Amino acid sequence: MVDNVALDVAITWAGAAGCAYYLRSLYAHGRPGSGAQRFLMLLLTSLLFVRGLAWVSGDPILKRLTLAFACWLPLAVTLFIERVLRRHPSALAQGLRPRHERDLFLLDVFVGLPGHRPWLMAFLIGFALILLGNGLVLFARRSGDLSAGEERLAGLLFVIAAVSLPLVASDFRTVTGAGPIRMGAIAALLFTYGMLGSVLRTASPAAWLLRFSVLLIPALVLSVLIGLAIQGTEVEAWRSATMRTWPVAYAWMLLTGIVVSARAIRSEGSAEHFLGWLARARLDSTESFLVGAWRLAGCRHPRRARTQRSHRLSA
Repeated sequence: MVDNVALDVAITWAGAAGCAYYLRSLYAHGRPGSGAQRFLMLLLTSLLFVRGLAWVSGDPILKRLTLAFACWLPLAVTLFIERVLRRHPSALAQGLRPRHERDLFLLDVFVGLPGHRPWLMAFLIGFALILLGNGLVLFARRSGDLSAGEERLAGLLFVIAAVSLPLVASDFRTVTGAGPIRMGAIAALLFTYGMLGSVLRTASPAAWLLRFSVLLIPALVLSVLIGLAIQGTEVEAWRSATMRTWPVAYAWMLLTGIVVSARAIRSEGSAEHFLGWLARARLDSTESFLVGAWRLAGCRHPRRARTQRSHRLSA
């Protein structure tokens, strides 16, 4: 039988890996105005990684650190939505945001929220309300305020917010009893996959929802193979293992898509950089052109390199 905690950790660390890879891409590109996005991704990476460690070790200090990170997640989400919409969110999200995370953070530091079911339920309700409030702001946005690209991004974020609500609720299964597997990290993977994919393709919210759904099919095929490898050909055990490993396989599909999308963006950036150099390259002589090409590649011109080596040898 597949251990529930092992499945939780596998999904959570897949989410941490996806967020970390996207965070690395954000710092590598160094785009201006992405401070709120970096803060959100740094917080998600830290939260998911430490949470997996806490579940593996059972250390109460790591559990408290996990909730300390989680207490600032509503602020990070709301700041990011503000950045996308270029305006303040609803009064509901604006009013709940500061006090909710500050109070729960202090309670976690001085009292310790893990094991206190009423406070954990309060955190879940507060975070769900803020996520819902931001989703409503995205849904009720005025189309004239945003560019076409920003409109598509806002529609994508609304879809992710709607899908994320039940996934986040599953993380509190010890409080609500909702589902056998914690799948909140899948919401982080969907967000990361969508943000990278929005750079590469223009798609409507319905197309993104279809894309998220279609990925369930190869994930199911992968989980069938994993179930066969774990449980053998006994039908009922095979079926049970397949259904239990399906979320892990889906998380792996999203993580693969994140890596592929990030590499595609990097390749496009390299191609644009080359075309920009080509437009400014010196064409007065073959020598000048080759020198510029070698500099673009980060190498020295071979003739000059040979000359420098010969000077060093003669010296």
